[in-house]
Amino acid sequence: MNLIIKKSGTRNHCYFRLMNGREEFCTTRNLVNAELIQEMLLCKEITFQHQSTPEGLLKKILELKKIDLGTNFSRKRDIVNLRFIYCKILKDTGYSLNEIGNPINRNHASVFNAIKKFNDYYETDRYFIELYHEIK
Repeated sequence: MNLIIKKSGTRNHCYFRLMNGREEFCTTRNLVNAELIQEMLLCKEITFQHQSTPEGLLKKILELKKIDLGTNFSRKRDIVNLRFIYCKILKDTGYSLNEIGNPINRNHASVFNAIKKFNDYYETDRYFIELYHEIK
């Protein structure tokens, strides 16, 4: 396991993130605490699950819902909902907006909008919530 400590934030409000590649394990405002956590994790050799790749998640969604890749980019509500869920799941796992958008031929602004719309639908649409939990 290759754990590194990344400094983030501003000069006055910095924090330290313990990272393994793209996966973030924890954050702390104290460098000493971050080093202690890193040491504990390395000593115990704890293994963590790797998150899905964008292509893997897209393939899983398409297989689950039996959607042809040719219709993947339509404007039908069901397809759009799946696209919103895809973007939200990958954003939560730490991928950048461009990395999320590449497999679905969308730019970073479209992905950002999809995540924003996901939050709106998740608060109001019961069907959308059920679909999200089925995929996740």
